[in-house]
Amino acid sequence: MSMITNLTNCGWEELTQILAGILYPMGFDLVKAFPAERYNSNIPSMSTLVPLPITNFRGSTSVQRNRSSTLSVIIGNTRHLWSIFIDYYAKNMRENIGDNQENGSEESDTYKQSNPLDWYTRISIESAVKRAVSKFSKNASTLEYEIRYAFDLSEDRFVAFQQLAQDAGLAYYNKICYLSVHPEYGPWIGLRAVVTFDIDGPPNTSKLFPTPGNPYPKGDQLLETKMEEVLKNDNGSQSSSTNVTNIDKESVAKTNFDKQVIANISRDWYKWVKLRDIAGGFMSDEMKLKYRYSIEQLEYHYTKNLKLLITIQVGQGGLKFVPQNITVNIGDVLTFNWANGGPHSVVQSDGPAGSCTKSSRAGAFNSGQKLSGTFDYTVKTSGDIFYFCDVPGHCEEGGMWGVITVGSSSGNSSSTGATSTKSSASSTSTTIVTLLGVYDGRNDLQINNHMILSPTVSDSSTSTGGVHSTSEPISSAPTQSVTISASLLLILLSSVTMAAFLMPSLTCV
Repeated sequence: MSMITNLTNCGWEELTQILAGILYPMGFDLVKAFPAERYNSNIPSMSTLVPLPITNFRGSTSVQRNRSSTLSVIIGNTRHLWSIFIDYYAKNMRENIGDNQENGSEESDTYKQSNPLDWYTRISIESAVKRAVSKFSKNASTLEYEIRYAFDLSEDRFVAFQQLAQDAGLAYYNKICYLSVHPEYGPWIGLRAVVTFDIDGPPNTSKLFPTPGNPYPKGDQLLETKMEEVLKNDNGSQSSSTNVTNIDKESVAKTNFDKQVIANISRDWYKWVKLRDIAGGFMSDEMKLKYRYSIEQLEYHYTKNLKLLITIQVGQGGLKFVPQNITVNIGDVLTFNWANGGPHSVVQSDGPAGSCTKSSRAGAFNSGQKLSGTFDYTVKTSGDIFYFCDVPGHCEEGGMWGVITVGSSSGNSSSTGATSTKSSASSTSTTIVTLLGVYDGRNDLQINNHMILSPTVSDSSTSTGGVHSTSEPISSAPTQSVTISASLLLILLSSVTMAAFLMPSLTCV
């Protein structure tokens, strides 16, 4: 394997800054460099977790490294990701279906349809890393690196992301609820990936990477109580005990999970949101307004209801509808979400695109002027639908208008694979597997699991090429119901779309 030479002691800082700059417009606004050795040293000796690479990259021959620190970069997001992802989804993933039907492949239409956020995360981060390496080194082909994703449960690539975020000094790992809690963004972060490069990393010292403290210790007792309540089944058959023993990644990923438990999580997603709110109790009202996930983002994280992705942000980035153009199907429910105050409105016109005159047709939609909230429109006919904001000056001068392109197919978003309604999302084993995304590598965990509260929102339950693992549903025998719940929670928490991503403040030492 080729080695990179002539790198300054601060090469890790330059590379991280380049990568952060590329990732930000993609929605990944939390980026932090840290020594891979910090995470590796905290993996229990009996654990099956595979350490981050420090000598052997991409299957190359192991080479002895005389370094105390290897550069790893954790990548995540705040609510910054959501509108960018929704825009990409509307412009690309709903329109470009049909080119590849290779079932099982991460390039297949089936995978893209079922796991849109995982797909977007993977292609964005892979592209960003390649571009960053190219800018950083003239000999880009010789710089080895490895990417591991939060939604990847494969045996040789699984990462305990909540623990990793804490080891990196990014966020506190609250093991009561298994949420990563950032000192500024609170629990409203998502952990997406970690990239390890074959170059020297920042100095591996506790002074530079202190263990994050609990930003809201006063909430722990309430979290314990609420977590126990949430874990109880409606019929009371589930044990109320919060002690879970002998939980490991393999048993969680390979066990069959009761579909009813999955349905309960999808149905009662708001209860999990309450846990997040408790963990973020230290945040001011202003901080919550700024950083808390939108209702659509929260519901998608817990239910994976693809219909929630058919959303237009009203007032996003000023006098704009984002996306301005969207493709939907007959039967879809299109949600307009007031992103940045107002007043704004959504009023149908007779066209053409850019027309600022109200439609004269009977039944034309008109939200009325609103400062906040949402407006739903059920698509009933094919063809183009034109709309605009009728607040004086917003359309004529500000260009605040949009176009909805409707396909001829009927049904529930067949092009996206959605099968559930907005009010009642269907639950499948996929949801459960997604929840499994985070595990702390220990054999004795508290049942307050982290999946839902944790930040990585992932979609899929299957994987090839190292992007997702386990196609089997997660389940358990009745006597193991508590153990399963813990595992499920771990998954949900680690993915919540959405752990933490921010532009790093790096110091060359």
